[in-house]
Amino acid sequence: NFTLNIFNFLFDCSMDMVSQFLKKYADRSRPLLLALSGGPDSLYLYYRLKENRVNFSVAHVNHRWREESDSEAEALKQLVESDHIPFYHSVIEPALRSENDARDFRRQFFFKLCQTHGFQAVMTAHHYDDQVETVLKRAFEGAALENLSGMRPVHQAGELTVWRPLLGVKKSEILQWLQTRDLEAFMDYTNDDTRYTRARLRKMIPELSHQFQKEIAPSFYHIGEEAAQLKEYFEEKISPLLDHGIHAPWGVFYDFSKMKIHPVEIKYLLRQCAKLSRSQLQVASDLMLKRAANKRVGNVIIDRNRLFILRFPIPTDWSVIEEPIDQFEPPTNWQDVWKGKMSVTLKKGTYQLLPMNQKAAQPFKKRWNALKVPAFLYYVAPVLIQNDEIAYEFLSGRQQVVDSPCIKLTLIPKD
Repeated sequence: NFTLNIFNFLFDCSMDMVSQFLKKYADRSRPLLLALSGGPDSLYLYYRLKENRVNFSVAHVNHRWREESDSEAEALKQLVESDHIPFYHSVIEPALRSENDARDFRRQFFFKLCQTHGFQAVMTAHHYDDQVETVLKRAFEGAALENLSGMRPVHQAGELTVWRPLLGVKKSEILQWLQTRDLEAFMDYTNDDTRYTRARLRKMIPELSHQFQKEIAPSFYHIGEEAAQLKEYFEEKISPLLDHGIHAPWGVFYDFSKMKIHPVEIKYLLRQCAKLSRSQLQVASDLMLKRAANKRVGNVIIDRNRLFILRFPIPTDWSVIEEPIDQFEPPTNWQDVWKGKMSVTLKKGTYQLLPMNQKAAQPFKKRWNALKVPAFLYYVAPVLIQNDEIAYEFLSGRQQVVDSPCIKLTLIPKD
């Protein structure tokens, strides 16, 4: 009786998790889609949704990885339709045999159904044990701290909304619940095939618990939860800063020069906006802390806590477009050069466009340094020559007002 009471308590808790999840996220006026494989986890969720009187449909993907796959798909169809619940079925392409290919196929199938029938989300039966495996896998892969968060209850996979209401429910509770109700699920032996990473992790966790003489699953589960909180903190505090980047056809520029940022925050920023190896990430972080000038790491240029992320090479070959203009327009500066937009208003005359070189740049370097012009731009912008003298350089943005008649010269990159 004591054991039965304990189980009933756990059952009530897991039932409450599902109902609380639905209460928090579900719009009862809109239907849901359940991804039903027929295994214990998704079958458990199927009956939970029925108990909660949820308006939902079922989607099943037949992978045909086992001889029983076709007969199981037919049995699921009969079960679901006997409950007067819509059933959608798809057979995976024979060539899609990898885990990643199969996952992409399922997502596309679910997305099309959601678009066609207006489902607010697809529900999957990932549970507590799956979450532990995910956190452990990411730890082995060397994920950043905030990326140890594992799966989230609500996830946006592109345009597909995915809900996971069972992340707090243990596999043992699911199996016990089904057993006490004589509900038989399909058992997929490929889940135990150690050719797959998940199967190896599933086998490893009890072995590690035995070695440490304590259950390690709760520890990894809580690491995942705390990592999720850390990620939410970063997203709330740091990610908005990335919305203020100055974009160019060849990259994006972020100015953090007036901010005091912790090293952990710096690494998070770099992970979000640049593709750097772990060693490069450490070097870049150190340079940011030192407020180093004109240092390059991978595709990132660091200049006094300003980050220039280069996606493509910056052009150095420019064309000039001349047009008459009635009134003076302020000239562009180095930030406009970064964006590939350079123009100046000059007196009518003949001007020649020449690349900037060391000798020509020398008289301007003191001015550029005072204006904090990034050194890597010194030789990007050309100069305008008139009568063998420099008539204008584009980086400083300094120019006297020109009276009419005048012309506007605009520089554009050559194709």
